[in-house]
Amino acid sequence: MGLKEISVRPVRLHEGSKHRWTFKATSPDKVIDPALCDEFTQVYDAIWYEPKRCLTLLGPYAYKHVRQQIPKITVHAYDANGTEIQRQTAPLKKSYRATQVPLKLTRRPDHINIDIPAFDIQNAGLSITNSLVPVRSFISTLQKNNSAVWISDWVRYYLALGVDRVIIYDNGSENIDDIRNALQEINGDTVLVHWPFPYGDPSASKAFMAQIGALRHATKLNQGSGWQLNFDIDEYLVIKQPLEDFLRNKYLTGLMHIPSYWAISTDAGEGIARAVNQVWRMKDEGAFGKYLVALKTAPKARVHTAVLRFPFRAKSIKSDDAYYLHYRGLNGGWKESGLNRATPQTPDPNIHIKDTSVADTFRSIEQPTSNATK
Repeated sequence: MGLKEISVRPVRLHEGSKHRWTFKATSPDKVIDPALCDEFTQVYDAIWYEPKRCLTLLGPYAYKHVRQQIPKITVHAYDANGTEIQRQTAPLKKSYRATQVPLKLTRRPDHINIDIPAFDIQNAGLSITNSLVPVRSFISTLQKNNSAVWISDWVRYYLALGVDRVIIYDNGSENIDDIRNALQEINGDTVLVHWPFPYGDPSASKAFMAQIGALRHATKLNQGSGWQLNFDIDEYLVIKQPLEDFLRNKYLTGLMHIPSYWAISTDAGEGIARAVNQVWRMKDEGAFGKYLVALKTAPKARVHTAVLRFPFRAKSIKSDDAYYLHYRGLNGGWKESGLNRATPQTPDPNIHIKDTSVADTFRSIEQPTSNATK
């Protein structure tokens, strides 16, 4: 199907605005770096969903900060000729570390202006992003500066697993051209979203808005779809049956928690880590899990779980049926300063076990990655 690229045009406050978001340190000895925190973004994107003629403005968390001053905002919708076709005032709606403004419009606008009293808006003309054609399943992840080889492998793996659409949210990678070229070579429904927002400072409370924002954006971008898989760029899902069968007949099951195992780095492969070369993992399960969720059942997606609508329920999957491998063969310095997991380790039979599940899937993938080399 080919690669689709999406570039969001956020609405931001002027630099120095007194209304910018403020963050608190997690402890008195921590010092926050403002450059790592998103202090100025008001709206990430405006997403149009044609079946319901609904336009959703998706913004960062800081809901309490905003609602105290602007419980409602006014949106002006324009056609391509600049003629105002509709004006609507709507309340802000809280959604786990994100803010949403749902609007019912008579037809799709070409662009909108946002009227927020007493707020200085840096760019008022906001373009519209169309939601994608619904699919049975999709997966999205936020990443920065990972090698095109690793990203290509990850995307091809999930397509081979049976996922219908794979979405990469890029957080400003220096090697974006290599990533784009690698994704263009893949035969499948792939999407590259440019997500240029500060990731967050570990020293600041609730500053990691970019990751949650990307997760919520993916949910709105895929409205009407079936299942959403939530796994990071260093996480590989392993299931013991075809994905379509795994997702079938899940009566009242809205979410499936998947257990994890840490996979260790044993071979960097000429300086470029690849999951196919790493076949050792911990024997014991990891502390955190991830999930698959049916979109119609979950109004609020989170990193490790989701809030479900009644009467749907969550189900914990046993590792005999499915699990995911969390690879250490990546440099996570983009998210947490000083964290580098790429140092090779020697397997210890007392705590490690050989697991070729991911490598076996790669052997079934015929498309090479020879041109994705950086």
